[in-house]
Amino acid sequence: MNPAKRQARAREKRKAARAQPESPGQRARRLASERVCGDCQLCCEVMAIPELHKAPRARCQYQCSTGCAIYGTRPTSCAGFLCLWRQGWGTSADRPDRTGIVVEMKDGYATLAEFGGGARVFAVRTMSDDRARDHQVRAIVQEFLGQGAVVTVVSPPRFVIYGPRFPEGHPLSSEEFRAIEQTP
Repeated sequence: MNPAKRQARAREKRKAARAQPESPGQRARRLASERVCGDCQLCCEVMAIPELHKAPRARCQYQCSTGCAIYGTRPTSCAGFLCLWRQGWGTSADRPDRTGIVVEMKDGYATLAEFGGGARVFAVRTMSDDRARDHQVRAIVQEFLGQGAVVTVVSPPRFVIYGPRFPEGHPLSSEEFRAIEQTP
């Protein structure tokens, strides 16, 4: 094949690759590589880390001023976690350390989805029941409810589930919430 035809074919392949829409997974990976945690360490506090026997809403023993002291050997639950902000949701102002809110998509929580009457489940987690943050939490809940999702708000001591069945929210005790959340 002559060089001109080879170059033309290569241009066509590049053009076709650019024309294909990005899948949600590809978009999430691309945005996650563009958005970095930086100084944000809120997930290290609000999330449970079973491998380290770390309870939710407790500072991780390996958390330090520069990030994670065991970053290279951190547990799978840490290494595999990407908050929704890292996946491209929201603006720079929505970064968890700026809002005090970690938003995550919960895969495999069929019981929560069924209980709330939605298809997808999102969790909105804060360190404490901070009423000053309520307007931000409400806005996030409304955004995902508008998509037909179920949203759990974990803001101790409040545990509330929102969804098509509970658009105004349904409070749960911490025991009820844990039972529903931990049922696959």
